[in-house]
Formats: sequence, structure tokens, C-alpha cells
Amino acid sequence: MYAAFFGIRRLDKYFSRKPDPSWESRSPFDGFYRLHKYSFLYSLGICRPAVGAGLSLWLYFSFFSLSIIWITLGLAGLGRYLQIGPFA
Repeated sequence: MYAAFFGIRRLDKYFSRKPDPSWESRSPFDGFYRLHKYSFLYSLGICRPAVGAGLSLWLYFSFFSLSIIWITLGLAGLGRYLQIGPFA
């Protein structure tokens, strides 16, 4: 959660398309969106700026964990919609 609210500024200087990365929104919701966006863009090879090894590893880990979270939520929603499982 720290990265979504405060640490996203470290990624803005590598990924931001604005002339000055400090112009990015300070909204926590926008930071959460950018966290998803940057990790998916980097991990899928769409946008790969030169970053350090630690930051690269963190972006790959974020991609993996966010993918697992969203797949789990999608399957839970589908199970609820189809009335499958113990909580249906």
C-alpha cells in the first residue's frame, strides 16, 4: 500500500509521459492506477525504461501478485454469478 500512495513517485520519473513527472496527480486512486499500469507495461515488455535491478524485480513481483489478485477476484465473481461454490 505504501507504493500505491507514496512510492509511486519513484516510478513516475521512469514511466511518466509528462514533461515534468511532478505534474502527475497526487490522488491515491490515480497512484493505484499508475502502479498497475507501470508494472503491467514493464513486465509485458510494452514500455521498458532502464531501471535498476531492484526496481525491475519489484515491478515483476508487482505484476505477478496483481495478476493473482485480479484472477482470484474474477473467478470469485464468476463463481458467485454462476452460483458455484460454498458461498453461492
